[in-house]
Amino acid sequence: MKSNRVFRWVWRLNALLFLACSLIFITGIGIALYPTIRDFVRRKPVYSASDMVNIEDNVKLNSEWSLGGFSQITGTDYVMSSVHSKQEYNVGIGSEKEASATRNYLFLNSTDKTTLWLVPTNFYLFLSDYEIKENESSGAKVLAIRYNLVKDDTNKDDRLTGSDKVIYAISDINGGNFTEIVSGIDEFLGEQQPNPDTILLFYRSDGRNFLAEIKISEKRAIQTKELPKINA
Repeated sequence: MKSNRVFRWVWRLNALLFLACSLIFITGIGIALYPTIRDFVRRKPVYSASDMVNIEDNVKLNSEWSLGGFSQITGTDYVMSSVHSKQEYNVGIGSEKEASATRNYLFLNSTDKTTLWLVPTNFYLFLSDYEIKENESSGAKVLAIRYNLVKDDTNKDDRLTGSDKVIYAISDINGGNFTEIVSGIDEFLGEQQPNPDTILLFYRSDGRNFLAEIKISEKRAIQTKELPKINA
């Protein structure tokens, strides 16, 4: 009988030791996998492969930089090329994404071969660029270059995208005198050019609709007014 009691106590002790070791093992595995599980659970929305800059501090980024093709600014001696970044980053367990974005522009005078960077940093995201002409005819004089860009992660998702607040900016045709004209734009509602030196920019910001009258030659908004609210 004593031997049976001893056997039962030894069996129970072994079972308790096995249970304790199993719990320690499972806890160790959980601690080791916690960062990966956390990243998977907190996975950010996946944006388009273009027009996106990942700025997460805790994500390893592999970036490649390149110049795009050079295009001539209509009727001038200047050509411009966008500066592209390509990022590879992890978005979850065993999953990687690749994103590309325009980060700057290089301007070149085709006559004397002088060059100029549009902005002194490559930290921004440029969504688009357009020529501002005197009128809509194909051969009209180009007055300036306009840009839509993002500088800050205003929606706090660790990315620069078109979902952040957008800035409307203008530069000279050689890339000089880059100037931010209107900031805090959530949505563009339209744009008109009633005369060669004036742009009427319609946009939405923080749930309100605005009109900005922009003087092209002065690179500034000479008037900004809120449009009437829609009566429900």
